[in-house]
Amino acid sequence: LLARYAGGFRDGHIRLATVGNMPDRTIRWPGFTLRWDGGAYRVDVRRSAAGTPAPPPIGARLIGCDGHSAEQLARIRLDRVQGDLDRNGRLQSAPAFTLDLGNPYAGGDLHRCRFAIGAKTVAAKLTYRLRRDDRPL
Repeated sequence: LLARYAGGFRDGHIRLATVGNMPDRTIRWPGFTLRWDGGAYRVDVRRSAAGTPAPPPIGARLIGCDGHSAEQLARIRLDRVQGDLDRNGRLQSAPAFTLDLGNPYAGGDLHRCRFAIGAKTVAAKLTYRLRRDDRPL
């Protein structure tokens, strides 16, 4: 709540963040994170877990999820809390795009997303789990 409040000032000199890292047991994710690259959100890190769908390949471009475009989701999930998207905040905030960090304003888990892989569009069902349960691909 305080991070969103501070972000509302749209002043790069004001920012609230956690001190140190959050323990892995509190971070949930669908097995991948994103990066901001070439004007788009792309898959950057991916891990697998037994019994869950395979994450999209590295470099796949996020089109959108659950009826929202990638830009709409970035505004909901990242803007003013993880970074100011209007002032170079996309690079630093992109890895938090798919994470569940307990922010009640982030819109909850993402369920179905679409990705562009080359000229193809693919759909992916996301299953959130604790990050510590994953293994490298």
